[in-house]
Amino acid sequence: MDNPLKYPLNGTPLAADLSVSPLTYQPQLNQLEPRRARYKLWELQDCWHCMIVGTCLSLSEVRQLGSKAGLPVAGKSDYDIHQLAVESAANNKHPLTIRLQKQLEQKFALTVKQFRAAKDAEALSELWNSGWKAGNVAGSLWALITHPQATRSIIIITVFGQVHPFNSKDTPSFRAGRNWNAVYIVSYC
Repeated sequence: MDNPLKYPLNGTPLAADLSVSPLTYQPQLNQLEPRRARYKLWELQDCWHCMIVGTCLSLSEVRQLGSKAGLPVAGKSDYDIHQLAVESAANNKHPLTIRLQKQLEQKFALTVKQFRAAKDAEALSELWNSGWKAGNVAGSLWALITHPQATRSIIIITVFGQVHPFNSKDTPSFRAGRNWNAVYIVSYC
């Protein structure tokens, strides 16, 4: 049977799969070597999806895209909406994922174009730092993490340590004292 977390809101409640511990989960290791083409959202390592959705898209954008995809988003909590996007992101056939990819590409087209010039880790790091200092965190995150030269180590060394704490501390869950995001992601990325 397919994992219900990959097909949220198809009649299966949104809930964590408690049979898989975040401490023992080992994702398929993607982005170990550079490649020629940019990565699509669903080609990225699953553990990056939360950071991308939480940093690059507003909840209102995700709600609107979910509604356009025909998903029952009305009345869902902010957490459920975020989780819906994160859980569907790995499935390239999910109607929400297709819309998320398109939205991210359109929203950050200029930054992606700027990052195309980067041919190595040093150039990516320089562009990232420039974007971070300019306040273009979301655009720079999307452009870097989907860049063909962005390996897992570049993402962890250059981006993850800056964005993840920033993203988690800016969420309503963190402010309410529920920092579930940081514990789960750091444990397996």
